[in-house]
Amino acid sequence: MTNPVFTPRCAAERWAQLVLNACSADSDPKTLELWARCVGVSRTSLCDSCRMVQVEPREARDLARVLRACQVAAKECAHLESILDVRDSRTLVKLLSKAGLKGPTPTPSSLTFVLEHQQFVAADNDGLRALRRLVECSEIENRSAHGTSSSNGGHRDAAPSLESSHRLGALPVEALRIDPTAKWLRKH
Repeated sequence: MTNPVFTPRCAAERWAQLVLNACSADSDPKTLELWARCVGVSRTSLCDSCRMVQVEPREARDLARVLRACQVAAKECAHLESILDVRDSRTLVKLLSKAGLKGPTPTPSSLTFVLEHQQFVAADNDGLRALRRLVECSEIENRSAHGTSSSNGGHRDAAPSLESSHRLGALPVEALRIDPTAKWLRKH
């Protein structure tokens, strides 16, 4: 059984949903136009949503690209470099570095890890806070739906690793859509 589709109640939640929905793109949404098309909004509407939460649209796009790449990498046991559509190694290094993923073959432990270490969006940004809550709830709900316990002794508040999500068949995009009555919505 899948959860009802999350309905955003404010600009921060709307932006968070747009970023998270990019994870369902068939290919790397490397332009604002591609990102807008894959989430079903106009480029103007997408950019306005970003500006409403004081985030540069291109920075938000790059965050969405990295989150999607991490999810696809976990599902397909692939390297991030092979999933991101970049033309040269300098661009790749810059993108991954800004995502908080450094090293020859960066492997994030979870989407939450990326959100905590990324430098695309300020850590105290309302949109990023909403995105964190959405990802954390979806990771917990996905783990519960698959009847798995976390590697930290079964504590439900820790995010699963992308490696464990691969064993679960990765995080399906449907699992990233949460019940609008979830507890995190009441934490304002």
